[in-house]
Amino acid sequence: LKQKLLLSNEYQEVFFLLKNIFAKNLIDLLKSKNMTNQDLANYLNVTRQSVSRFTKGNILPSTFGYKNI
Repeated sequence: LKQKLLLSNEYQEVFFLLKNIFAKNLIDLLKSKNMTNQDLANYLNVTRQSVSRFTKGNILPSTFGYKNI
């Protein structure tokens, strides 16, 4: 059980880091393309609030969203 909890914590830490790396890269991409969150939301057919959550590192887009970004 202790080893299982350790793996769970390690997974959570890695997932947290991935979300933040993705968020930073997405912000950099939006800036380099002179795009707004709304522009990306329109392109991905998601809400502006979803893109905001991507850029804050709260969530990651679906696999479909990754392919389109």
